[in-house]
Amino acid sequence: MQITLVRHTAVAPEWQVVCYGNTDIPLATTFEEEAPRVAAQIDLSLYDRILSSPLSRALRLARYCVPEGTHIEVDDRLKEMNFGDWEGQPWTSILETEQEVSAFFEYFIDRPAPRGESLRDLAQRVADLLDELYRSGAQRVLLFSHGGVVNAVRSMAGRITLQEAFAQILPYGSVTTIELDDLIHIDQIRL
Repeated sequence: MQITLVRHTAVAPEWQVVCYGNTDIPLATTFEEEAPRVAAQIDLSLYDRILSSPLSRALRLARYCVPEGTHIEVDDRLKEMNFGDWEGQPWTSILETEQEVSAFFEYFIDRPAPRGESLRDLAQRVADLLDELYRSGAQRVLLFSHGGVVNAVRSMAGRITLQEAFAQILPYGSVTTIELDDLIHIDQIRL
């Protein structure tokens, strides 16, 4: 199965200093400049299925790139990682909670932010979605989503490890195509 992952365009500048994860936040005013560049990289005739995160920063880009009348499946499993109590908080405030932050960044694969989800949790829900898509017979899938989701799939394909996920977030508006030849299982994710 071929998967093309599209990361949303830049978020509004005031949110770039905030932990926003799966909080629904606005895109930057540069969307009208960024979106055509993203759309130019996508040949819609190639895809059996088109899916998007329900968060507006991904869904808005999907609706820009996909002609009106073409079905876009909205799936919660494509949301960004849930940072729980840290959602919507400035990173400067979060960093003041040294013990929680240290514990999270030391073990972020399996330890979530307070009342959030771990990176493994995110990877599992994405793997579940990809398993479902594979079993449906889809050959080529277009997904509009977020950096954490893109990196979960990249780890399943062996391009990065989950340990590298926070250090290797792809740029806003990036388009990445990955071939996955078999069912996706969480045990395939490289740590």
